Amino acid sequence: RLIVQELDVGLFYLQDEQLIPLSITNDQFSSQERIVAILPYQGKQLLVVTFSAGLYLMDDTRITAWKTKANDFLSLHQAYCATQLQDGKYAVGTTQNGLLIFDQDGTLLTHLSKKSGLQNNTILSIAQDIHQNIWLGLDNGIDYVEISSPFSVIQMEEDITGTGYASIIHKEYLYL
Repeated sequence: RLIVQELDVGLFYLQDEQLIPLSITNDQFSSQERIVAILPYQGKQLLVVTFSAGLYLMDDTRITAWKTKANDFLSLHQAYCATQLQDGKYAVGTTQNGLLIFDQDGTLLTHLSKKSGLQNNTILSIAQDIHQNIWLGLDNGIDYVEISSPFSVIQMEEDITGTGYASIIHKEYLYL
């Protein structure tokens, strides 16, 4: 089903080449708030990602604010694009603070920004490849995020200084 938004009017779905208004109760959602993505959620629900009002859950009859830590973050940092990843998690690109990945409970899992190695904090598009890694279209380039790797970046910006001389895996943990 194709759902479109007309700002200041509401949401519509396409049926037989005609836009039909969605008749949903939206106590907390303003028709002036720009929607950047509508993604599958649990069952027949949809996850609505807005530019500056955070996250909402929508079904056939109502749209309600989704109160999570991910919602708090996105309300502050202007979501611009979003996708559901192959493993069911969600990736949302912001215009001010990089990429946020969260699970279906709204738990924050990963936050990537310029501080953690992106070229800049403006994410304009997100795509996932067949190896479950993420490609980001940025304000001034493309970044590749290898999320399927068990390793992450250790940088001086993280206040880890010195030189590593040894490593060991013990009880499923890597020690450096």
